[in-house]
Amino acid sequence: MGKTINARDRGSTMHKCNVCKPLPFDVQKGRKKGNGQKSLFLVEGIFMERHCLFCNKPIEGRSDKKFCDDYCRSSYNYNKNAGHAPLVRKIVSILKKNRKIIKELNQGTSGTTKVSREELLAKGFDFDYYTNIYHTRAGDAYFFCFEMGYLKLDNEKILLVVKDNHPLQERET
Repeated sequence: MGKTINARDRGSTMHKCNVCKPLPFDVQKGRKKGNGQKSLFLVEGIFMERHCLFCNKPIEGRSDKKFCDDYCRSSYNYNKNAGHAPLVRKIVSILKKNRKIIKELNQGTSGTTKVSREELLAKGFDFDYYTNIYHTRAGDAYFFCFEMGYLKLDNEKILLVVKDNHPLQERET
């Protein structure tokens, strides 16, 4: 956490220790008096000074503040989430490529087109990645990449479809 200030050792209004500079305290609120308020809080009779989670500098301002500035907040969250980012980017890229391929092959039609499996594979389509599956009452399974989908037919043929009534799709009035 940071430097500790024992409440019993701090005296009436001034704190004195070998580690930090004397600080005037408002005993009721546990904060430094004046414009630049130190972010201090009382834990089991000990005043604790708050430090930035990224650069470890003392924090001034609100008592619930975790970072000294926007750069530290942004850097901390970027580093925290950096481990998952490459995998997620790769999967989203594959999904977008699949959607683009279906859209290109289905363009200029009434919304459905039959193509061969080999034609999709030649364009780089990856059948292992899709966003959802729609099962019909007849037992058919439509695989979707966002609103663009396909149905596996007999003899290596694929039916390409577009979901017209997607809930997130903007409505035309």
